[in-house]
Amino acid sequence: RARPPESAEAPNQEEPATPQTDSITEVPITIHAHDGAEFEVLLRMPGDEEDIRRLVIYVNSSGPHTYDDRRLILEQDINYHDLFVDALVPAGVAYFSYNTRGVAATEESPLFYAIDDAAYQTYMPGNQIRDVEQVIRQLREMEALKDAEIVLLGWSEGTMIAPQVALAGNVRVDRLLLAGYMHRTMADTLAWQQSGQSSMVNVGRYYDYDGDGIITKAEFEEDRYGLQGAYVQFADIDLTGDEQITAEDYALMLAEYRAAVFAAFEGGDDDWLAENYALPLTAAWYQDHATFPPNAEVLPTLDVPIEVFHGRFDGSVPVEDVYALEQSFRDLGKDNLTIHVFEGGDHDLNYGDYVYT
Repeated sequence: RARPPESAEAPNQEEPATPQTDSITEVPITIHAHDGAEFEVLLRMPGDEEDIRRLVIYVNSSGPHTYDDRRLILEQDINYHDLFVDALVPAGVAYFSYNTRGVAATEESPLFYAIDDAAYQTYMPGNQIRDVEQVIRQLREMEALKDAEIVLLGWSEGTMIAPQVALAGNVRVDRLLLAGYMHRTMADTLAWQQSGQSSMVNVGRYYDYDGDGIITKAEFEEDRYGLQGAYVQFADIDLTGDEQITAEDYALMLAEYRAAVFAAFEGGDDDWLAENYALPLTAAWYQDHATFPPNAEVLPTLDVPIEVFHGRFDGSVPVEDVYALEQSFRDLGKDNLTIHVFEGGDHDLNYGDYVYT
């Protein structure tokens, strides 16, 4: 297990010491879902503690995942969840991750998973919510976890699923940690991603030096980060011909693809999605999302502590939505929300940079 380098800073001696352990016990479990489905999960616990005070359950983002999320990146064989395990378990916190329905871990590089198409059709938000509920029920049966605080750590789509578990009230949820926060419905989020605004976030990070939402020809040609070779020429992006690159240019560029994406999701064309969409997602998944209210409506009704972690340059969901959420809590006089916006962060809070460097 590869561990990140220890901090060079001396610990704050005025703060109470956090219990530390070098022993990590890995417990593979099979979860038996409400509809008869089964999926594999992995629980990591401190090996020398009988009563664990806190359990963090990672709630998956969209698409296929395994409990390790193993990947081969730049010839590095990594497990995505190791970073969380190595930070949490030595501090006395149990950590849990799971396979998406219909997904099995394999030894086949570089993705290390295989999808059972029939089972994967049941991967829908309604089932995800009930699956997380069943996870909590089964883990509660373990003696070491019977009194643990339940923390749901949702990322991206997981930030939509975790609050629904808390809202339903069928199982105990003590705290929500939401990273890459999704405020809108899935349909509205996907529309934003294809609107040109997402593209401006991703490209503007490297070319919009004054942060005004416009990339001038001078900014583009300055190429401060040396990326010119990775992009087409200015005139190829400036479709409006107004000597500047804006979201409108990217919207024109994406219009045909955007229409095809929504036609496939709404019309049930899984074959088109499999061939043309970046993530393996199904029309059933998309259509089930239409039955759930957005976090904009759900989170203000919850009283558990909620923390949101978001990157300023998140190109999947706009940072402005985090501030809208904060304002709604302020308007209601509620104090159970804390937001953390990282100025240089992207959708995965720069986890990729950590892996690469």
